[in-house]
Amino acid sequence: MSWTIENALEDEEINRACVLHNEYEIAIGELSIPIRIRIWRLLKGHAKFAFTQSHFIHTPVQGGPHVTSSSHADEEAYALHLAINTLLPHYKEAVAKKHEPNDAWLIPNAHF
Repeated sequence: MSWTIENALEDEEINRACVLHNEYEIAIGELSIPIRIRIWRLLKGHAKFAFTQSHFIHTPVQGGPHVTSSSHADEEAYALHLAINTLLPHYKEAVAKKHEPNDAWLIPNAHF
């Protein structure tokens, strides 16, 4: 039997499988810490892509760090958009409210 990726993952006990599809690095505004966003291609399940990010954001105008509840998408570009959207609006809101950007706003993701 010739093995395929699908054969290797077909066991019913494997409930999640993914492969790293792409990785992006961005910098936001005046923050000096680079943020890495990994886009995963899902090999099982309904969605086609998911993302993880190296940092969450916690600005002075937020109650706590923003951790998304939706990291899945049907397209790579939309997954990247979702990842950026977990960060950028909070940064912009804090700056608009006259807070000085601070690298301490970026909280490392312990699971990245």
